[in-house]
Amino acid sequence: VASDYFNRYGLPMLVTETSIEGKSINREIWLDRMVEDAKSLRADGIPLVGLIWWPLFDHLDWDGAMTHRIGKLHEVGLYKLARQADGNLRRVGTPLAKAFAELAAGGDTAVGPLEQVAIPTPQVSDELPPLADFIGIGSDDRMMVSLGEVTGANGNGNGHGNGNGNAATTNRAAAVTPVRPRSKATDHYGIIVFSHLRWGFVWQRPQQFLSRFARQHPVLFVEEPIFDQPEGTEPNVELHHVMPSLTVACPHCPPSYRSSTDLPALLLKWTLQAVEQVNEHGAFDQPLLWYYSPMDSAWSLGELPCRGVVYDCMDELSQFKNAPPSLIAHEARLMKASDIVFTGGRNLFEKKRTQHDNVHFFGCGVEADHFGQAMDTSTSVPPDIDFVDRPILGWFGVIDERVDYHMVGEMARMKPQWSFAMVGPIVKVDPKVLPHSPNLYWMGERDYSVLPNYCRAFDVCMMCFAINDATEFINPTKALEYLATGKPVISTPVKDVVSQYSDLIDIAATPQAFVEAAERALNAPDRQRIERGLVQARQSTWEATVANMRSLIKESIARPDRPSVARIDPIQPSGAYEYVTTPGS
Repeated sequence: VASDYFNRYGLPMLVTETSIEGKSINREIWLDRMVEDAKSLRADGIPLVGLIWWPLFDHLDWDGAMTHRIGKLHEVGLYKLARQADGNLRRVGTPLAKAFAELAAGGDTAVGPLEQVAIPTPQVSDELPPLADFIGIGSDDRMMVSLGEVTGANGNGNGHGNGNGNAATTNRAAAVTPVRPRSKATDHYGIIVFSHLRWGFVWQRPQQFLSRFARQHPVLFVEEPIFDQPEGTEPNVELHHVMPSLTVACPHCPPSYRSSTDLPALLLKWTLQAVEQVNEHGAFDQPLLWYYSPMDSAWSLGELPCRGVVYDCMDELSQFKNAPPSLIAHEARLMKASDIVFTGGRNLFEKKRTQHDNVHFFGCGVEADHFGQAMDTSTSVPPDIDFVDRPILGWFGVIDERVDYHMVGEMARMKPQWSFAMVGPIVKVDPKVLPHSPNLYWMGERDYSVLPNYCRAFDVCMMCFAINDATEFINPTKALEYLATGKPVISTPVKDVVSQYSDLIDIAATPQAFVEAAERALNAPDRQRIERGLVQARQSTWEATVANMRSLIKESIARPDRPSVARIDPIQPSGAYEYVTTPGS
């Protein structure tokens, strides 16, 4: 678009309004992308001379052009509007404001100097006749003119050079040289992710990692099919552009497709079609394949061209409830073909390192500033928890077979004057079997963006995990997220929690011990321990983890003897077939 504008008007350009709404990482990626595009345009001689993020602070009721007054805040500004208890709005600087200020202070450092200016080429469209007489040049080459050699540009304000319909001519023969299109950097390849966890579900490890990888790599996030279409209708694949460089592909099929032997071939076909839709500039010609789901490797591994294979093993999925028996064999095949394996827990790392020679432990990160809002007195407490009696022992996260809900029920019985708030979706567990009491609140799923608001209401943060097969290898992301809230944290003795956080978190194995730890935290909180937890959280950024992972991936896929180079024989379905989803939460 910028090139078309320049070819039509021949004037320097300024981007006066650009912004995007959403999570902080979305907005940071958008700014990165705008800066990268500006750098690319300037290198091609397009005189883009400025970029303005608009608006400066969040908008109020912007979706209705401010014709209604419902108080909805749209987080699009460099400064956030924080609603105060008295109803007033306070401007709070965001990380994006700091990044933008640094870019502005750096002048043209980030976008590169504008050393040459291209001469506009003839208009191609018959509907847009050229507004000036251009020198005769071919449409295949862009012509460049050195800034130091352009004279006589006595423009009359119509955008056509020196006012007589001709472009500046001084030293034209010496100044104009063809510039070939620049090749794309080889490290800006696309990533195809196969995940059993849906992008729109709880914001956790896959979203934290891939949203940051998307700052440098376009990402296609392939979800498992949903069998929700009426019988007799054709399946369809929905593509959702959820971030500036990240697209989610989700197939929707009639239920009968679950047992169709054609489904694996169809899943492959739909993935290739999705790749065609997002393959700008050839980024997905030879993508990196990234697996969370071993079951998806059954139909995709060995079928897609790739530059390498990554397996991010965040849990021992074979020990989860309803795990298919074939998962173990598919994982073994996936690990054999993987160039590098990451694990989400240290205990899991010790197990997987015996199965592969390039395994690395990368545990949890945390957005400390995000969860640190729980300490800010201006952070509002949601009304659905603000009414409950204090103190509040709170949990956020998925509620499944890994949660010791019997322990929660017993604590609620033991302490009827306390409130127990369980924030999160209930999956793989019949809600009817959950304990109920007047002071125990099953609140349902809440968006990641408002979790600090709920933590603001918590007096103690709970990690009430059951000790069973499903939790043997987990490394809970919420440990660091809780520590970042500045609240006391109590956990059951999950192995990775004990080994990493026992100096920062109370460990309790029984309801009685949990209640006693909570009483100590409520009556005499250990401020020094809480401060150490805050320091630990601030030092554990997702950005640092992703930078280390990216470096290891680059090294691994550069090896000429990497496993993914070897032939990977596709699996041919035989006999009866039934698509089985990968369990996970």
